[in-house]
Amino acid sequence: MLNALKEGGRDGGKIAAITGSLQEGVGPRRLTGFREAIKVNPKAQIVAVEDAKWQTDLSERIAGQLFARYAAEGGLDVIYGMADNQAAAIVQSAKAAGIPLGIEKGKLIVVGSNCLKQGITGIKAGEQYSTGTQIPTRTGLKAAEMIADYFDGKMLPKNEILPVETITKANVAQWEEACSY
Repeated sequence: MLNALKEGGRDGGKIAAITGSLQEGVGPRRLTGFREAIKVNPKAQIVAVEDAKWQTDLSERIAGQLFARYAAEGGLDVIYGMADNQAAAIVQSAKAAGIPLGIEKGKLIVVGSNCLKQGITGIKAGEQYSTGTQIPTRTGLKAAEMIADYFDGKMLPKNEILPVETITKANVAQWEEACSY
């Protein structure tokens, strides 16, 4: 997100997050990490966080409400859809509202995560800047490996965090097959 702002010639901007469920699991951890990452640029300000519970339709409605809320202030610069289905909903809402998409000043930057097919399609179309490599098959394989290690008597770490790579137009071809679900 910060790279997209920089690439677009912006030194900061107004950022909104449309999140997965903040009542459980990965949503709160992603939001904490998101807030930490944004802190490195004090001119990038999170102005809204809205819980859409991972739902596509709710994400689209919330995006429309955010566009209306911030229109009088020059609009938003970036919206983070915590999953690619949510980012796709943001893109759809922006199109319906006549808001141009892209990294250039005056356009809305949309980022997502989860490496879903919608994200890959949006990146290739230039409507979504990025997604992340949170691929369920990779997570499942790692979980199976750890279960086997446990039953083999190996000591397991309390937490296992798989690295996440950012997928943009520059490397989308490399991830298209893995993110095809």
